[in-house]
Amino acid sequence: MNRSIFRHEWRIRRRSVLTWSLSLVALFLVFFSFFPTFADQAEVMNQMMASFPPELITAFGMDQTDFSTVLGYFGFMLLFVQLCLAIQAGNEGVGLVSVEETELTADFLLTTLVVTLSAYGSIALFSHGRPYDPGRLALLMLTLPLFQLFFLSLGLLISLLVKRVRNVTPYALGMAFGAYVLNAFGGVLGEVKLELITAL
Repeated sequence: MNRSIFRHEWRIRRRSVLTWSLSLVALFLVFFSFFPTFADQAEVMNQMMASFPPELITAFGMDQTDFSTVLGYFGFMLLFVQLCLAIQAGNEGVGLVSVEETELTADFLLTTLVVTLSAYGSIALFSHGRPYDPGRLALLMLTLPLFQLFFLSLGLLISLLVKRVRNVTPYALGMAFGAYVLNAFGGVLGEVKLELITAL
């Protein structure tokens, strides 16, 4: 029974799963391929970052980023991955109740699995033996399903409030980038409440 459900879901959602998964795998590989350079030139990076306005550094979440460590660089990269996951989960949530989108949302869970495997694979390929705390990395990865469920729920709420959803993409993009902007303002203004609202 479960196998039949999985096959049915896979047939319906395989294009979405493959598109999001391959895109995120590419994002991890491309971003993490620059890690050795960032780590070797950490002092140069720190000097360059010191020349930027502190508000700009805080807005982009780089005020406590150490590019010379695996988890420091990974945390910076994860911000962009979260934007993609927020768009995907919001897209699913908004489309869940609309006429155009009636399928279930197994694809974002499958994509989260691919993201986790890609993260560990990218670190194994490009960390060059630099140490990191596997427990902290695991905690970071465990936040991703909760992060996606937040945007899925937000998208579902929007789909219930909006009478007719013709295209789910603008809503998903608005939610993801809106949350990012709120998070940036929260960091700059020191408003923890704003950062909590965004769940970023």
